[in-house]
Amino acid sequence: LAPLLAPHLAVTHLSAAWVWGGLPEPPVRHTLQRAVPRRINFLIDRRVHYRDTTIVERDLVLLSGCRVATPGRTLADLARSKDPTYQAAAASLAAALPTAIELALAWFETAGTVPNSRTARAYLTQLKNL
Repeated sequence: LAPLLAPHLAVTHLSAAWVWGGLPEPPVRHTLQRAVPRRINFLIDRRVHYRDTTIVERDLVLLSGCRVATPGRTLADLARSKDPTYQAAAASLAAALPTAIELALAWFETAGTVPNSRTARAYLTQLKNL
């Protein structure tokens, strides 16, 4: 991942799930998200899905020089999606790292208004009770 990353980008969503052991193989296109408040010029790469919304520093950790979304934030983002691939990745990450469920639920408590949070919390609670 390091060759795809600039210092102002972070690994998120399916790519972060892979980093945390929730997926056995890396996604075909890695998801990178802006980790600075200002908009940036990013050269588009076929191997990358770029998200131009800011992910805040408290939701990131530094692994081998790469910013990666925390397990809780990763699971929260995956659970918010209606895409079956993301839902399956959320279940897989929750199974691989069960503590991420509580971290994701706690993230929703402090995140403010977030799209699809009600559905995501219900899905995470369902995963927690399996």
